[in-house]
Amino acid sequence: MLGNYPPEVNSNMPLIDVIIPNWNGREWLGNCLDSLYNQSFQDFEIIVVDNGSTDGSAEFIRTSYPRVKLVTLPENTGFTGGINAGVQAGGAGYVCWFNNDAEAEPDFLKNLLEGLAGRQDQGYGMAAARVTFHSNPGLINSAGLFVGPDGIGRDRGFQQPDGPGFDSQLEIFGPAGVAALYRREIFNEIGLLDETFFLYSEDVDFNFRAQLAGYRCVYVPGARVSHRGSATTRAIRARATRLASRNGLLAVIKNVPGRVLIKMLPWLLLGQLYQLVLFARPGQLEAAIMGKLDLIRLLPVTLKQRRKIQSQRKLTPRQFEQQMKLGRNAPRLLQRVLSRRKG
Repeated sequence: MLGNYPPEVNSNMPLIDVIIPNWNGREWLGNCLDSLYNQSFQDFEIIVVDNGSTDGSAEFIRTSYPRVKLVTLPENTGFTGGINAGVQAGGAGYVCWFNNDAEAEPDFLKNLLEGLAGRQDQGYGMAAARVTFHSNPGLINSAGLFVGPDGIGRDRGFQQPDGPGFDSQLEIFGPAGVAALYRREIFNEIGLLDETFFLYSEDVDFNFRAQLAGYRCVYVPGARVSHRGSATTRAIRARATRLASRNGLLAVIKNVPGRVLIKMLPWLLLGQLYQLVLFARPGQLEAAIMGKLDLIRLLPVTLKQRRKIQSQRKLTPRQFEQQMKLGRNAPRLLQRVLSRRKG
């Protein structure tokens, strides 16, 4: 099954580039990298993009993990800038995003690649892993992303018990950025991540664009990962809240076809109001409101991007609406439809 490579694969390159953006994550990097080097599938290269860390991360990698391709940036460009630098530094036919506070089980890459490579001729270009919480392996962190009726992307199965309900391989909307596999040709076609997002909902935005370009996503339950969750962003809580408040709506405005956007408008407005309530509970209302104001300032650029995306999309509004419904957790959807996405 692994012989079904995309046409752009260079035999002189590894099959997969595993890209790990890092900012002051030395504490978790050792376990993360060890889990990857212990993979049963070994045709890959690890690219760590260090975003101007001040905790000795780069020196740690040079000394302890000389096999890693290290890209050092002078400042923090966020998850988006880190992934983009890694994509440009590599050349493999498949690109795997991986968080610095995640750890992979030994068959993670093998299973994820098999799940995607075998479906290449069916239009699949993305694969999502089964991610559980490091602190509670019995709970799902993400089984890929789904899009709620309000247009906001969320982690499928978030905080639900891991079990048979997540054992089936199926088509979903897109992978979560913590552990995602993409065919490189997607980047060649739709471009890199939008660095305006910095972090939060950058995966939703990229998945929106990939879906509009006609690429499908498969959830691979055998590709298992544990994730600490927001380990780095705790140090920038106010900024993280501001970005989270802004970026979900930014992705919707930028990507969702007008006919679909009009249909979801009441849900979208209600969801945004409820999101502010949720941010207010831990005392982050001011930062959340600033995020909404940031969005207003970004509207001219966003609408320009939107016109380009909509002019190039390959799906009709109806087809895209059907893709947005993939992977929704029907039994608990009404309870969770307005809950903010967590990661």
